[in-house]
Amino acid sequence: MTGKKIHIISFDNPYPPNFGGIIDVFYKIKYLKELGYSIILHVYTSDFQVASQLKELCKEIYVYKKKKALYNYFSLLPFTVKSRYDELILENLNKDDYPILFEGLHTTYPILSANFSSRKIYLRAHNIEHNYYNGLAKSETNYIKKIAFKWEEYKLKRYEKKVLPKFDAVFPISNYETKYFKNKYSTKIELLSIFHQNKVVVELNEKGKYALYQGDLKVSDNKKVVRRLIKMFDNIKYPLVIAGNLALEEFKSQFRITSQNISYQQIKDNKHLLQLFANAHINVLFSYQNTGTKLKLINALYNSRFCLINDYMIDDKEIKKCCIVENDLSKYKEQIIKLADMPYNEILQRKVVLQNFGVKESIIFSNYLKK
Repeated sequence: MTGKKIHIISFDNPYPPNFGGIIDVFYKIKYLKELGYSIILHVYTSDFQVASQLKELCKEIYVYKKKKALYNYFSLLPFTVKSRYDELILENLNKDDYPILFEGLHTTYPILSANFSSRKIYLRAHNIEHNYYNGLAKSETNYIKKIAFKWEEYKLKRYEKKVLPKFDAVFPISNYETKYFKNKYSTKIELLSIFHQNKVVVELNEKGKYALYQGDLKVSDNKKVVRRLIKMFDNIKYPLVIAGNLALEEFKSQFRITSQNISYQQIKDNKHLLQLFANAHINVLFSYQNTGTKLKLINALYNSRFCLINDYMIDDKEIKKCCIVENDLSKYKEQIIKLADMPYNEILQRKVVLQNFGVKESIIFSNYLKK
């Protein structure tokens, strides 16, 4: 590779970095920029505005509109893939022979349309995508959406088998996914931990004011968790703050709250989220899907107090040492009651564990790009 140059194809607009996958993309771009890479960014998005923060990090930026036409749902190609393809991207990629990093299976349609045998191509696997859609189908209550998710699951499973062997290396986000890909494919597979904004563990006093759940409330799994937590906290005399991306009226239309100790806040920006973390005593984090590393847990560990989780939140054994892990929901409730009266004093342990989080994997990643 000449002069450390790379193409990155993002499945959505990396700025603002306000949800898990895109946070990983944005801070990976920052990491590569700091290493001296000249970045040619390709973005599939519905929003054509390019933020100045991206212009400062990238040498060139190409933007393509996601195609959400209804007929794409009936294609044998996954909708998430078919909706992210524009013929112009091949023209732009073929201007040079620099390596290409595809962010998510969603962005890999060019693999079917062109021959990249003369250059290095890499895949950042944000999920085992067909498992993710299977989980969405299980959590979804709308029957039509459930069928759509199962159809997408089937197509993604077929598509993965077709394109994944073409890559020089695949970088999964968790141990679980790394094991899956290594068992299934002969392609080089290397774990690459999530990229994020946090640098140091914030020092807080021993007591917060409430339990906090925060997440993307447009996702079926998170909706299911919120409904369960609302039911749980109806019988717990401790405040629960739910924070998400829905407007208040939209939240009220989807979730019924009868207890006065449960409240909702729409997250305004990152500063607001950090304030919520700083005042939280318990972060109640639960998932019904074993998919990836949940960034909301990493953010909570750096910026808040107790983290009560189940095993599906993360599979890193060292990180779990900084959490209270409970898979049984009846015992999960007991842990909330117990933690509410406990002083938080685990900052030193977190500093030791988190100072090395992802460092080794990032070095392996950068060494691959040098080849």
